[in-house]
Amino acid sequence: MEKLKEAKMEGDLHNSVVAKTGKEQEVNMEDGGGERGNWSGKLDFVLSCVSYAVGLGNVWRFPFLCYEDGGGAFLIPYVIMMLVVGLPIFYLEMAMGQFSSLGCLSVWKCTPIAKGLGFGMITMTFFVATFYNVIIAYALFYLFASFTKELPWKTCDNYWNTPNCRVTKASDNSGINDTFFNDTFANDTSATYDIANGTASLSDNDTTSNGSFVAIRPSEEYFYNRVLDMSDGIDKLGEVKWDLTLCLLLAWLIVFLSLAKGIQSSGKVVYVTSTFPYFVLVALFIRGITLEGAIDGIVFYMKPDPVKLLLPKVWQDAAVQVFFSLGCTFGTLHTLSSYNTWHQNSHKDAVIVAWLDCFTSVFGGFVVFSVLGFMAHDAGTTVDKVVASGPGLAFIAYPEAIARMPLAPLWSILFFIMVFMLGIGSEFTLFEAIITGLVDEFEGSFKNLRKYKTLLTLILCVVCFLLGLPMVTQGGIHIVTLMNAFAANISLLLVSTLEVIIVGHFYGVNRFLEDLKYMLGFQLNKYWKISWWIVTPITLMALVISSIVAYTPLTYGNGDPYPDWALALGWLLTITSLLPPLIYPVFYMCGLQGTILERVRISLKPTPDWGPHLHKHRVEAGYQPLRRNDPEECVEMLTQQNLQKQHVTSL
Repeated sequence: MEKLKEAKMEGDLHNSVVAKTGKEQEVNMEDGGGERGNWSGKLDFVLSCVSYAVGLGNVWRFPFLCYEDGGGAFLIPYVIMMLVVGLPIFYLEMAMGQFSSLGCLSVWKCTPIAKGLGFGMITMTFFVATFYNVIIAYALFYLFASFTKELPWKTCDNYWNTPNCRVTKASDNSGINDTFFNDTFANDTSATYDIANGTASLSDNDTTSNGSFVAIRPSEEYFYNRVLDMSDGIDKLGEVKWDLTLCLLLAWLIVFLSLAKGIQSSGKVVYVTSTFPYFVLVALFIRGITLEGAIDGIVFYMKPDPVKLLLPKVWQDAAVQVFFSLGCTFGTLHTLSSYNTWHQNSHKDAVIVAWLDCFTSVFGGFVVFSVLGFMAHDAGTTVDKVVASGPGLAFIAYPEAIARMPLAPLWSILFFIMVFMLGIGSEFTLFEAIITGLVDEFEGSFKNLRKYKTLLTLILCVVCFLLGLPMVTQGGIHIVTLMNAFAANISLLLVSTLEVIIVGHFYGVNRFLEDLKYMLGFQLNKYWKISWWIVTPITLMALVISSIVAYTPLTYGNGDPYPDWALALGWLLTITSLLPPLIYPVFYMCGLQGTILERVRISLKPTPDWGPHLHKHRVEAGYQPLRRNDPEECVEMLTQQNLQKQHVTSL
């Protein structure tokens, strides 16, 4: 009965608009997010999610975890954790954003005391976006260096090479038994290097305990001596690398130009950033399996070791990989889905994107290990001697293998375009989450803030570029490693745990499912209710506890610990992300009246303006229309909606 009254009211207001304008007009704008704008097509949203979720971690981190945690058997805990943790949170955030058409800050109108979670997400995203673009700058550096007849990391006769440099075992005619070691940060503790001068001391330290010479790959010396010109520690930043600085500037310029016009521009960029990497992966896979020794790498990758499934670490690795691969709790999923049309089947979209991300990780493993098998064969060693995670795989192992291929510069160009696309696609969406969250939250405080979104984007890009300058110094890689370890780790797990508890237990899982029933047009099955209510929060709490218990101080690649002041700075990053969820509830309740219990009860109830963005959808879902008590304002609102139907404004 109430909905019939609301529908009648909407009809009366429509007639009022006709009377005022003198002609028949369409009162309600299209099924979307109002003045915020919408995706120009459904595929824009899906590809944006793919571009965000499928990132650099799919290419190097997942294959390494498979190798380390039981080979093909690792797929079992990976799939289970995808169902238990990854998919439930992935769709939870997506559904919240679409239902309310709000970013990660304003979406907490559903439970206003929890808005601090949104500020925590924004903080983590800001930290990650700042150092993530430095990794993209590395990719751009390699991309530009690939435009040559011979790749500069193929040989050992460059000014940055040391006497320890060897191309392959067969290339050394000295009769010394070369031993290649794992391509990680300074794993060799037996050789002494003067990285600044590009020299090495050929003394007793240059041999291992059994008398074998410790050889260094040219690709490794290129990365550490040429690209980074790496210093000994974080306390020795040295000079700013001008070439890396220009690459970083270009990376931020691309981000700004892609986001300057809001989703209308970024929604088209993702057509390239989300699809091109797949073409390159397929091309590299076809090329990889034709290389000599490729089958050894694939067998090494997929060989199952069921015994390792009994180790808690394997399950923890699987959960963390799923969680970080999908990119939950950065506020990005709220943002991307907030531009959907209200009735879009985001449930189907979430399932497709999540499992596509899973497939990409598995397929990426075949690509990586086929090449690493060739690399091991070329070096005359085993695959476990060349497997590495992190920068070691993207910027050392892969360039080393590509340098041995026919038409090496071409393959190198394709590979680093792919790395750039994977990275920049995630960077777009991370940064868009920050911009949208701020604009949605402070639009009422700063008049016409949405009109100045382009200026706000420019200012933030400049700020992030300046903050990134210390990371392109000679000691910058140590800062990147520190931020990667502390910017979004335990804080990310804690915020996600609180998020699912707030929605599942305080807002109410049944109420949330009822909201989604109106939005989607069908009732979600029991899997989602059980996950959001019980299984996912318990699993996340277990992950938080295990992460704290298993914490070990961050060290350099050679095992030396980071200075205490650097570790303190890292923990400060973590605490900075956790402070908003802890402080905001106190701040919010101080502005309320009544006893403490009354304030808590009020702060846990949705605000009056929580719900769908458009009037017709509020009526449809049983929510009170906005400004319903002021007919003149309602007429004005409906008139503006009609005018905006012809031209949905940019963000």
